[in-house]
Amino acid sequence: MRVNLTLGLFLLLGAWQSVPGWVRPAAGATIAVVWSGQTDAYQEALQGFQKAALFRYMVFPLGNAAGTASEVAQKISAGAFNANVILGSEALTVVKYLPAGTSVVYTMVLEPLELQGYPSSGIVIKIDLADQFASLVKLFPGKRRVGIIYNPRMSGKDVASARTLGPKYGLDIFPIAIENREELVGALTKMTTRNVDFLWMPIDPILALPQSVSELVQHCLKENLYLIGFSKYHVKAGALLAFSADYYDVGAQTANYVQRLLAGKTKPQVEYPRKVVIYVNSILVQKLKVGDLSKFPNVQLIQ
Repeated sequence: MRVNLTLGLFLLLGAWQSVPGWVRPAAGATIAVVWSGQTDAYQEALQGFQKAALFRYMVFPLGNAAGTASEVAQKISAGAFNANVILGSEALTVVKYLPAGTSVVYTMVLEPLELQGYPSSGIVIKIDLADQFASLVKLFPGKRRVGIIYNPRMSGKDVASARTLGPKYGLDIFPIAIENREELVGALTKMTTRNVDFLWMPIDPILALPQSVSELVQHCLKENLYLIGFSKYHVKAGALLAFSADYYDVGAQTANYVQRLLAGKTKPQVEYPRKVVIYVNSILVQKLKVGDLSKFPNVQLIQ
């Protein structure tokens, strides 16, 4: 049973106490779900969770109207929940207000987490770099020069991994480090002299800013470069493609994981997305004349 539109409005307004219908009936356990709720990605994940859950759950949305992190934590602490699911990085702010020792299942976060004082496990959405490079080689044979602009403090480890893995797939890696967003334009100008084929976006807060994405898109369109993002929303903004978890399926995977934990069929662990999608901008495929990519597995064309 999915949350309908009227119920979604109740959730966003924080009126969860008065809407018993959004608790899915099932045997045994009741789960608290703290939902960041600010983005379409989190909405998709919540819908996938709701579809797959075979247990009772309550959704606690965060937000000005829905309640602060401490208020949500108080509501959860006052209940009798068998597990606590944290959906989205923003929702992690609730954890520090929960009693020490509370077990947490996180999902829709980029990296495995160690939450001091809180036993934790769950689902991360970062896509394996080796899988990305292997796919690039198959999708674009003959293209091998990969430019990377990055902030060493934020994505230095990812770029170090890229420099190690790239040659194994016949790819040459050309990184340029920046410390702040103001350096992005200069880095793009410098990258032009490297004659790269791809501009690959590591997961980096500087590059994820809307203005940064816009500048990356405009530069790549001007220079006929293949911009590789890490979200389908980058593709919608003008990147050629992105390797991304299927957010709806991540929600379903999270519900399955919780069910196995409750049944004692698995130990707490970190899982990676079981379904990876290569989102491709169908308009840019024609503009850049890259050929028919739809024939490849896991490719989904979007505009």
